[in-house]
Amino acid sequence: MKRRSLKAKSIIAMLLIAILLSATAILISYSIYCNTMDEHYKTNAMNIAKAAASQMNGDKIREYVTKVETLDSSDKNYEESVQAIKDDEYYDMLNILFELKESHDALYLYVQKVAAEGAVYIIDADYEETACELGETFPLADVNFQYLDSLDKGLPAFITDDDEYGWLCSAGAPIFDSNGEVVSLAFVDISMDEVMADRHGFLLIICMALIIAAAAAATIIILLINKFVVSPINLLSTAASKFVSEKDESGDSVESAISRLEIHTGDEIENLSEAIKTMEMDINNYIKNLTAITAEKERIGAELNVATQIQTSMLPRIFPIFPDRVDFDIYATMQPAKEVGGDFYDIFLTDDNHLAVVMADVSGKGVPAALFMVVAKILIKSHAQSGMSPAEVFTEVNAKLCENNDAGMFVTAWMGILDITSGKLTYANAGHNPPYLKRAGEAFEILKPPAGFILAGMEGIRYRQSELTLEPGDVLYLYTDGVTEATDNSNNMYGEDRLLAALNDNRDAEPADLLPAIKEDLDKFVDLAPQFDDITMLALKYKGKVLKRLTVPAKDEELKKVQDFIEAGIKAADFSARARVQIRTAVEEIFINIAHYAYDAEGGDAEVWLNMDKNVGAVEITFIDSGRPYNPLEKSDPDITLPADDRAIGGLGIYMVKKTMDNIYYKYEDNKNKLTIVKNKL
Repeated sequence: MKRRSLKAKSIIAMLLIAILLSATAILISYSIYCNTMDEHYKTNAMNIAKAAASQMNGDKIREYVTKVETLDSSDKNYEESVQAIKDDEYYDMLNILFELKESHDALYLYVQKVAAEGAVYIIDADYEETACELGETFPLADVNFQYLDSLDKGLPAFITDDDEYGWLCSAGAPIFDSNGEVVSLAFVDISMDEVMADRHGFLLIICMALIIAAAAAATIIILLINKFVVSPINLLSTAASKFVSEKDESGDSVESAISRLEIHTGDEIENLSEAIKTMEMDINNYIKNLTAITAEKERIGAELNVATQIQTSMLPRIFPIFPDRVDFDIYATMQPAKEVGGDFYDIFLTDDNHLAVVMADVSGKGVPAALFMVVAKILIKSHAQSGMSPAEVFTEVNAKLCENNDAGMFVTAWMGILDITSGKLTYANAGHNPPYLKRAGEAFEILKPPAGFILAGMEGIRYRQSELTLEPGDVLYLYTDGVTEATDNSNNMYGEDRLLAALNDNRDAEPADLLPAIKEDLDKFVDLAPQFDDITMLALKYKGKVLKRLTVPAKDEELKKVQDFIEAGIKAADFSARARVQIRTAVEEIFINIAHYAYDAEGGDAEVWLNMDKNVGAVEITFIDSGRPYNPLEKSDPDITLPADDRAIGGLGIYMVKKTMDNIYYKYEDNKNKLTIVKNKL
């Protein structure tokens, strides 16, 4: 876009103002002049009409009208009859009209009877060859129609432009008889052709005068603006443009063009010049400070970038996290409000059969919250992996976080540990937002058991936990308050109701599709409003396994039933002959041990759980008994390098199970021994 100088803009502005003011003055002056002249002629015309009406004999005029109306215009003697009506008084009134016409320089002066059917001439003060005779009728002009019902007031003066007669100012005054009734009107027409010509001359003169005056005023103003505004501003602009170029190689400024300015206009321009000089000194100081601040900011930015990468790397972010597990599906996202945030989630296995999920929110934002988040995350995970329940984890972590918490920070957290085999979910809530649960084929519902106190908020708190059982197809949705407390441009919150509606709109979506759908709905609601809090979400879908169970008395004779149960279950997995023999041998060893050693003489039952994972070709067999606690994995492995006679008795069978199975683990839970073996097909 082409730039125009201030001088050019001033000239254009002044010319426009001059044109506008001149046009306004011309219009106002011309309008006043025209209105004044029109009112003058209208008043004059009405006065002449009234004077003529006052000199007319109304009774005689009524007589003339009555006589002429009795005549037949088609009669060949009509004209002689009309002339016979005219008497001496008729001609006296005609002479009066001629005198008034000549004395007042009127164009036409005449008497008419006005009615709806037309205007009838009575007396016309005009030359004989153009005069209208008594009784001559003409159509009534449109302008007269509105006055037919009030002829006693006459016809107000009006101005017309006629192709034949030119500009005329006309008026009509009523003529009354001795009874006070209107018998006719005295009309006058005054020519305004000269007046209209004078108007054009007046318009031309005033236009020329105002244009000359406006041009002179604009020229003077432009010169003054150029001297006292444009020139000083140009000096300031030139000095400002040299500000950078006058720096020496060392970066220090020499005496600049700004400091050499001498502007003494005695007004705001001079104040601006002094302000720019002061600003120059401030800028020099600011540049020095900014250089140091910029370097520090770059260092902090680099460190924050590293902190962001470190925080991101601490959260599980590559999904699926456990690609070989098909018994559950899990997905999570975290979007911090700043470079680093205080929200965090965690997903980890405490053993092969238990999955821990954590959702937490640290008070505050930025680096302090991120540091506190790291400590809380590590403490929660380390305690959970030691075998503690969610309530025990929160109780211990709260005690640790309360130590030396001078900053007064705290954490809200939700933690659940899922028994993958049974679907039992044990969870605890430390002041966190309640999650949403969707049962298979149903809608999401909020899960609101009693919530405990926040972590790091008070020492000595003991947390409680709750339990529920997930069935295949159930979905658990966890989030932080950055979701429900997100606000739009009108400061309206997203809220739990909108979140629940969005979840149910996408109830059939898998976790990896559910979270982006919720984020999309949230972004649509928030629109362009800034994000003030971290937004973290996690979705867990429980799928379960192909699970079969068998309960038999813990007796030797039940071994065949157990082995047939296992053989039938693993048939579809297409295990090799060698793997089948290894599984059969391991089952026999473990079941016989339970039958011989788990119970006293009264005996008891043994449960066998068969979990088949067809997708990865693996079998998981769990043996459960209610006998005395015994962990066979704690027994030392036998030294098979020794001769058979020199070895200690026992331990060889469980040792063979360890060697032939891909995994084996023991747990004492709910007053029961639980020993699980895993064999992969490959």
